[in-house]
Order: sequence, then structure tokens, then C-alpha cells
Amino acid sequence: MREILFRGKKIDNEEWVYGFFVGSSENAPYDEIFSPSNGLFKPWKRHTVDFETVGQYTGLTDIMGAKIFEGDIVKFKHGGEFAAGGIYHRNYAVEFVNTYATYGLRLRNKSIFFPLKQSTAYMHDVMVIGNIYDNPDLLRRESDNG
Repeated sequence: MREILFRGKKIDNEEWVYGFFVGSSENAPYDEIFSPSNGLFKPWKRHTVDFETVGQYTGLTDIMGAKIFEGDIVKFKHGGEFAAGGIYHRNYAVEFVNTYATYGLRLRNKSIFFPLKQSTAYMHDVMVIGNIYDNPDLLRRESDNG
């Protein structure tokens, strides 16, 4: 069974928090993430987060064991020692694509999409190198280079 986990950036200090997500409604006009607390009588901490930064854990890990979330930027190895172009790397954003009902990798210009599975992550040495909120330049450089 897949772990259900979200992350988002806190409004007050832009710190990343992890936990379960509660979206805004009439009664609670803020998007919040509740994270575990050490308190006996208050087992959860409530954090107001920027909805635009909220992403779900994909259930996948990179080659270093780091959890991969929506909005992460991953380095992806292409080619191989016997391929004509040799080995090269590209950076991709992790997005949920509803048409495939799966997570996928996509260049920022949305020109390339393919599903992301754990076997793909290991086969292509996928490694989380940042995210689209804190490190957008990692994708701009990549899409500019083709």
C-alpha cells in the first residue's frame, strides 16, 4: 500500500512541511498541511501553506532513496555506453498527468512526456536535484539546450 503524504511551503516563512493536506473551504479559507507533533495532547501541528506549492508523494524513490514528489526536478540518465550518443542527462519536472492516471516526467516546455515507474527510476539513475518552486533555473537551462 502506498504512503499518502503531501508537502507544501508555509506562507509565513516558506519552509517546506510534510503531512496530510486539507484544502480550503467556506469554513477554513486556508490550505493547510497537518504534520506529526511530539505533543501528547496535540499530536498534529497545523501549517498554512501556499496551495500552488502543494504536491503529493508519488510513492517512488530516487536512486539515493529520497522520496519523489509532484513538482520535483529530477536528473534522468539517457543513452548508454553502446548508444551512438553515449550517456547524457536531462532534467525533468515530475507531474501528475490525469490522462494516464500516473505520474510522469515532462520537460518544462511540455514537449516530452513519459510515465514514471520505480523500475524506470532505477534503470535511468533518476535523482531528485531540486523542485520547480525553489530551483526553476534547473529546467530553464535544460529546455534551452533542447
